[in-house]
Amino acid sequence: MWRPRRDRRQRGDGSGGSVPNIERAAPFEIDAGVEAGIVLIHGFTGAPQEVEPIASALAEQGVSSIGPLLPGHGSEVSRLNRVDWRAWTGAVEDAYREARRRWGSVLVGGLSMGGGLALHLAAHHSAALRGAVALATPLRLHHLALPILPWLSRVIDSTTKKGIGISDPALARARVSYDRRPLAGALQLDRFLGALRQELHAVTCPLFLAHSRGDHAIPFSSMGEIVAGVSSRSIDTLELSRSDHILPLDVEREQLIERIVRFVLANLD
Repeated sequence: MWRPRRDRRQRGDGSGGSVPNIERAAPFEIDAGVEAGIVLIHGFTGAPQEVEPIASALAEQGVSSIGPLLPGHGSEVSRLNRVDWRAWTGAVEDAYREARRRWGSVLVGGLSMGGGLALHLAAHHSAALRGAVALATPLRLHHLALPILPWLSRVIDSTTKKGIGISDPALARARVSYDRRPLAGALQLDRFLGALRQELHAVTCPLFLAHSRGDHAIPFSSMGEIVAGVSSRSIDTLELSRSDHILPLDVEREQLIERIVRFVLANLD
């Protein structure tokens, strides 16, 4: 049975910014029993739980899924500060290879950084992928401290998050995520996004992109930048307005997931 790459120290002792509801910060697999599947990737400091509603909806339509837990996640913030961005792309490649072994037709999708990792995979495997889904996906970080982040990350381990990324407070309480932002990890994210921008033109498979104008983490303009940078001939976009950043868990999730299911099924025909 497939086992995703994991930091052997992934289970923390609760210190250093552990994950609330840590028992829910686990990878998932859903076998729908057919020859089609999707790799679904969570975001920076998040967990597979934030993309699992997409997997559940697709399973009802006969589409299987793998949701890996990315290295440095699901434990303590300090673990994420020790991860090179290539460990994330490597984990996604592992999940993709397993998906190809199991299913004849494969797509990839992700939220935020996970959307960037989905685009990275598409840049390298567009000919084999049936499509890619990128939700609230950045191509660059926007922060006043970014120019000094290499220095800052050596003297400060992490900072408190300003928000949870979900507009509905009741829904936000259920999210599984680190409660602090690791600065060395953020530097690795910035380096990954720099590499992604250089290879974006290699994405040629069908795309589904969604972003909310209410996103407080990533500017809405990022979706347009992705559209302009890829070489895909088929691009579906969805503009939301009432959601924040964690789209699959927020108030417009039903509309979003319906569109994703429609996109996936259309590209499996």
